[in-house]
Amino acid sequence: IRIDVDSSLLWARCESYHHDLSLDDQGRIWALRSDLRLHETLDARHRVLDNSIEVLDVGGKSQDRISILEAFERSPFAPQLSRIDRKRLKKNGDVFHTNAIRILNGSASNHPLFRAGNLLISVRELDAVAVVDPRAGKVVWSLASMWRRQHDPNLLDDGTLLLFDNLGRGGRSRVVDIDPITQELLWSFPAAGGYDLYSDCCGKAQRLSNGNTLITETTRGRAIEVTREGRVVWEFVNPHRIDEGGEARIASLFVLLRLEGRRLPWLRNSPLPDSPPQPSKDRRAPAS
Repeated sequence: IRIDVDSSLLWARCESYHHDLSLDDQGRIWALRSDLRLHETLDARHRVLDNSIEVLDVGGKSQDRISILEAFERSPFAPQLSRIDRKRLKKNGDVFHTNAIRILNGSASNHPLFRAGNLLISVRELDAVAVVDPRAGKVVWSLASMWRRQHDPNLLDDGTLLLFDNLGRGGRSRVVDIDPITQELLWSFPAAGGYDLYSDCCGKAQRLSNGNTLITETTRGRAIEVTREGRVVWEFVNPHRIDEGGEARIASLFVLLRLEGRRLPWLRNSPLPDSPPQPSKDRRAPAS
């Protein structure tokens, strides 16, 4: 959907969209969607939930679609499809579970694989992060098995890759920063021992302008800001919780994002609806 500043609906397009979308500098929308289809190479009897990237114009009309399955098949990274879970294919067909898409702007790396307009995606069920060239309709770079069930990959301005690794630390979570070309691990949180980070699904990591990293630990309802040295300098814990059958349950915190340097005049200059009146600064009694 697209809504205006007053939350009035401008248009809606109802298809099998999921997880994530990104906007390019022309206002086009690059959205993830899924469609069931038979694919004889994978399984002639069971339909696969093929993830695709659909391009919509500013008015929400479809302009193009790229099959992620076919993008892998056309590429040197086709062998990664051997990681597909056959039991999951027969159960519900959700063999990719692509959970993120980012449009690269070319500022992060001089390497042609990461040129402006290419698409960075996260394919959870393959434990893979990949770059799709939408012009060629194929995967031009992919890295798998350095993490498990990952979320929210981002190519930073220094050319490194930051992501939330859900289960790659012996079944626990971590945030990693790697060189996507050499595969060198440059930074991770937490380090050995110390802080216990865990979210079996979702999760986010945002590198801030001060060099710290803002981490959303979704299923624990927590967000923390950590320094390069791994020191926690700020924490938020969702206060909404219940006691169910003697077990404490906390409301998930899906994403916490710091809006650094973003101009939001429509928010700053407009009072919230039904906001309480502000107390007067003049506390003297009114004149009789």
